[in-house]
Amino acid sequence: SSGATAIEVAVKAGEDDLTMQLLRKGASPYLPRRGTAYSPFEYLQVQANQNRDVLDMIEISDRKLFEQGKNALFEGKTGVMEFIIQTRFPFLKKLRDGTRFIDQIMEDADEIAHGSSVFKCASVDFDVFFGLIEKIEGPITGISEFQYAKFGIITNTQSFYEKGLKSVSEFSKEQRVELLYRIAERYTTSSLMGAFADLQVTDLDQKDLSDIVLMNVRKISKKRLQSEMLDEKVQTFLIRFPDAYKVANDRAEMEKYRKAEQEKAAMATPDEKITNTNLPGGMEVPKGPIADRVNGLWQDLLDFDGNYKSCIDK
Repeated sequence: SSGATAIEVAVKAGEDDLTMQLLRKGASPYLPRRGTAYSPFEYLQVQANQNRDVLDMIEISDRKLFEQGKNALFEGKTGVMEFIIQTRFPFLKKLRDGTRFIDQIMEDADEIAHGSSVFKCASVDFDVFFGLIEKIEGPITGISEFQYAKFGIITNTQSFYEKGLKSVSEFSKEQRVELLYRIAERYTTSSLMGAFADLQVTDLDQKDLSDIVLMNVRKISKKRLQSEMLDEKVQTFLIRFPDAYKVANDRAEMEKYRKAEQEKAAMATPDEKITNTNLPGGMEVPKGPIADRVNGLWQDLLDFDGNYKSCIDK
């Protein structure tokens, strides 16, 4: 009735054996009393300092929770948020081998990006999610600008991409080529054009650049490619890569498409041209300051009653 977890009760009662049984069963020592930020872990740490068995069990528990979190990543941001709700496992805590969950998130960005993008109660963008981690655990360190740039591209998070670009002059040729390939397989030709400027490609191998552009015009949809090819800037860009330009023209059937567009324009007011601003993907920037959205998400976690249905209804 107080909202206390079983581990909190066991720890405060000094029941080491019961505490260890709970940890062995997968109970999280980081999960706070319902409706609060209070966690019994500090009390448990005092016990661990006096009882080596408890310390060892904490480390075993941490590894089990870490593996549980890794599995949650394959369910996308929803899976990650549910993992937070169920365990409150610290994302910045180093395990005995030095690994941290935040680093696992960066490594498994592809899996997260392909998973569900909506939390039960709210849409959670990664800049808000990282802001929540910093609100709970403190500043995130140990992640390179290149990692931020790559993560931003994979997860469609403009702020992380821009954060990485602050050190673009320090990126190796191989790193810049990798980023360009990732952009080419995910975004429009307009975005790729912008990335060529962002990533300072003048010293990169022309063959690599040609292959990257060729991948891009093969990956994007025919409809998007058609609208892109109507843009003179895109055409000028593609002309620099003859193989890609030919593939783009053939795929988009541009001669036929231009004729159809001209006939449509003669009969009606043309639709506003599709444009693509910034990377990634020209997505609309979410409204409202990040801090307000982080605080709102934190309050959602505190208010969460464990009933997913009521959360969905809300």
